[in-house]
Amino acid sequence: MKWGGIIQWRYLIYSILYLKLQLWGNMICRKVLTILVMLTIISTTASATIYNLGYGTETIEITIQSNQDAAYIVPLEVGDKLIVDLTVTDGGSVDFYLSNKTAYELYLAGAAGSIKFDSLYYVEEYSRISVGNIHYTYDSLVKNDLVVIVDNAGHVGEVPVGPVTVEGTITIQKNVWTLQNILITIVLIILIIVFMLSFRYPRKKA
Repeated sequence: MKWGGIIQWRYLIYSILYLKLQLWGNMICRKVLTILVMLTIISTTASATIYNLGYGTETIEITIQSNQDAAYIVPLEVGDKLIVDLTVTDGGSVDFYLSNKTAYELYLAGAAGSIKFDSLYYVEEYSRISVGNIHYTYDSLVKNDLVVIVDNAGHVGEVPVGPVTVEGTITIQKNVWTLQNILITIVLIILIIVFMLSFRYPRKKA
């Protein structure tokens, strides 16, 4: 039985208990239930390998076991560019997703398990299911923490047949045209113009 099915059953049982406890008003039992739910979330997130990326190019070379995934957290500012180029070099096909960090955390916690991992939780244009490679460039229009997911758990695509090795690069290019840089550029241009005009129109001697 997959972890997803186990998690869904746990959440169903805990939800029923929680409704009963609300009626009973037993504060101690509510705290115990909260601890159980947190343990469930922790046990679920333990199946994922999570990496935090920064600006520049990150070389990827990772082996992902069956029923597991790897997630690369990508913090993007307005105007930043994300370039993903990944290929399965050993093993079967996998699912590649581009998701939001918040949505990914909900998915790990089991909240997304009841409705599968559908397009509500990932950007379809930059995701591929049951493939051997993916390449795209994503331009960020807003500040956001995105997640590049390499999924070998078969949440949506084919059931995994074994471990896979994925290689490639994930690049985050910083937007150099920030407001501060634009202002600095404008000032430099004005100074250059003033400097050039001072040669063309020198001051007359008194």
